Amino acid sequence: MFSDKEVNTGRQIEFDYSKGLFLLAILLIHSFQIAGRGSGVNAEVYKIIFMVCVMTGAPIFMFVMGLGTRYRKAETGVMLCSGERLVLYQYLNNIAHIASIILPYFVMMIFKDVSAHRDEVIETSKLSALYINIFFLAGGIYLVLALLKQLKTPIWLYAALGLVINIFSPMLIGLQIGFAPVDYILGGIFGGTKYASFSVLNYLPYTFFGIVFGELLKRVTNKKRFYGVVCSCSAVILVGFFCWVFWNNPDFDSFYQYIGRTYVQPDFIRTIANTSAVVMLAGLLFSLSNIIAKCGFLHRLLMYYSKHISKYYAIHPTFFFLAYGFNGFKGFDFWGCIVLFLLSILYTDMVVRLYNRFWVNSKKLKRT
Repeated sequence: MFSDKEVNTGRQIEFDYSKGLFLLAILLIHSFQIAGRGSGVNAEVYKIIFMVCVMTGAPIFMFVMGLGTRYRKAETGVMLCSGERLVLYQYLNNIAHIASIILPYFVMMIFKDVSAHRDEVIETSKLSALYINIFFLAGGIYLVLALLKQLKTPIWLYAALGLVINIFSPMLIGLQIGFAPVDYILGGIFGGTKYASFSVLNYLPYTFFGIVFGELLKRVTNKKRFYGVVCSCSAVILVGFFCWVFWNNPDFDSFYQYIGRTYVQPDFIRTIANTSAVVMLAGLLFSLSNIIAKCGFLHRLLMYYSKHISKYYAIHPTFFFLAYGFNGFKGFDFWGCIVLFLLSILYTDMVVRLYNRFWVNSKKLKRT
């Protein structure tokens, strides 16, 4: 099943499909979390959808980022620049979020009095200004990877570091020293603050495990057999995980709260379960890859999502903030959020394709 040489060095299409599905899951979840405030987000059906989606979710992105470093030969300097650029994108993205929150407020004031929502708009804008999400997370992890690459870290050490960080990072959640600027940065590293959706240290193990998995995958001679073994092990881990969670959280609400809390701040058990879910999804998509490839439209769409996922991720919250604001700052119900989810697919796809066609292509022409 394994070779001493790197024999499986081509594109691992199952992970492109995984990233494409991750984008759709994010659009679905955020349609409720942003535009369904106080209404659709409280629906029981949404909570079930949320628990299913976040068993992979952002860990897919971090895992694939690590796996990709074994298939791409990037210099340390390039990785540093990528990390710095992604952190910058976080704050540029935050500015766009603020604009999409404030604009509906002033436009709506022309037609009706929405001043009752003034404090909500101010507080949401203040939170968005300093918000730490997946761009900061990815940028911070890239900086760590650049350092480890420069140190010529052996593959076994990534596995060891992943396990050690996985064990001890939950103990550091909420670490503060009482000095606001430093505490803000610590929140992005360790988590536990209202500004940090994800934190670098808590999600670093996913990337390290992706690196180890990528190193193994390059030496696999029989992917079908490999995924059969890996998915069987993952299935056992996931069954055990859900039994354990249910045993400790027997009612629906506590089960939901645990799944949501440990998605943002994963403990040891949750990280292993999520990694198993990511690998199992990849195995499933590998088994379906020939069928997906024959369905040309679906294949092209998922590949396009995978290639341009950062652009899609950057612009989609603005759509939901605008929808929420122009709805009079009232949350959409369950079916309203579903409609917004479908519309967001069209909106983000149109914006990204127009951007790529006119802006990116014009820059290429200028270089030539």
